[in-house]
Amino acid sequence: MLYIEAKVQVNPTLIEEFLAEVKLVIAGSLQEEGNHDYELVRSVDEINTFYILEKWADDTAIKLHNSTAHYKKFKQNIPTFLTRPIEVALLSPVEK
Repeated sequence: MLYIEAKVQVNPTLIEEFLAEVKLVIAGSLQEEGNHDYELVRSVDEINTFYILEKWADDTAIKLHNSTAHYKKFKQNIPTFLTRPIEVALLSPVEK
């Protein structure tokens, strides 16, 4: 299992447009084989800071995701909404 956390800081005047765009990539991603979760959450303290939380079966599933039309469209359009570059972390579970 692999996790991705992407911190996204959005221009406050473009939040509604960002939300519309991110809903499309979430809907498509949740349908992908190897995807176990894809969720958008918002910072309680900074209303223009969002986190995209993804859960994937493995690296192959992530590579397939990165080749989908909905992801490519999102990646192309997302810079329009940002106040700074996205911070992405690839994570793996720690033994319990």
